[in-house]
Amino acid sequence: MANKISYAFGEAGDLTTVADQSTGTEVSFESGWSSAYTLAATEAGYRYMDRAEHNYLWNVVTGNVKEWQEQLAPEHQSTTDYAIGMITMYSSAYYKKIANDNGAISDPSTNSDWEEFSFSNAESAVSVSGTGGALTQTLTELQDIVDNAVTDSAHSFTSNGYQTLSNGLIIQWGESSSTSVTFPIAFTTACLNVVATNISTSFR
Repeated sequence: MANKISYAFGEAGDLTTVADQSTGTEVSFESGWSSAYTLAATEAGYRYMDRAEHNYLWNVVTGNVKEWQEQLAPEHQSTTDYAIGMITMYSSAYYKKIANDNGAISDPSTNSDWEEFSFSNAESAVSVSGTGGALTQTLTELQDIVDNAVTDSAHSFTSNGYQTLSNGLIIQWGESSSTSVTFPIAFTTACLNVVATNISTSFR
């Protein structure tokens, strides 16, 4: 099990910011450590692997993990162009991007591209897209579908038994010494699958 991160690495230490992109051979998030850092100190182009830069890189990684461990969505970044459907935290509230993933939005609480979002809202809609089109259901409706699909209906828990579900599915089992087997009850439409297993006389 992963440990809970109490402090982002080096948060009380020396931190030297690492750029997103390099303008030369210096370290960056895009390029990482260049070959200049592998050179001997006496060679031309040599770059020193700075301790504070290491601290910064680990601080960014562990700080992000810590953030996810402590809340359900990351803090909102005003310079990020979020895609529709993304959820962030802004001023201690959660917001979901609902339109216009074509520009950075600095304040979700006052912009119509965002709506306040609650993880506990059972009526929040869930959309699923596929080759057959899009399906939208609320969480409550999806839960009802699941509940109705597995409701316990008629059954017989014997060695040759069955279980029927409210959605019409019938599961049957049994054993026989004959090559001809009769199911305990008739299937309403068709038998979809049969799995046969040998029964040993010495163990089962």
